[in-house]
Amino acid sequence: MRVPTCRPVLLILILAIPAGAVAASGPGIPHQVGIAAVVLWLVGLGWGFHAMLHQRLAAEDRLARLESVIAFERDARAAQLRCTRQRLVALEAEWRHLEECLRDGDIRQVPDSMRAVQHAITVLQQSS
Repeated sequence: MRVPTCRPVLLILILAIPAGAVAASGPGIPHQVGIAAVVLWLVGLGWGFHAMLHQRLAAEDRLARLESVIAFERDARAAQLRCTRQRLVALEAEWRHLEECLRDGDIRQVPDSMRAVQHAITVLQQSS
């Protein structure tokens, strides 16, 4: 995440406003009023920075939660993919066994193998 940088011009303006408020409190305005204005301005500035920091921390928390959800889903899908691959390997072995039986002419084992292959195909179709 990119951290925003503070531009020098903005910093000068932020610091110049309270100094101008104190200088503007000339002979007609008591000095305490200028100081009170500066204090109120600094409180508002502090509250603004607090609000921005709170929003940033909340966004980082949401991002961390989303990243953990994505990692969990990725791991779950990877486990499901490994399981499906294992099933396909077993199905391929059964299919090769069936081909060998047909090639060798051993008809007695063919119906059992056909049922096993059909069952494996059904299980794979239901899990997809």
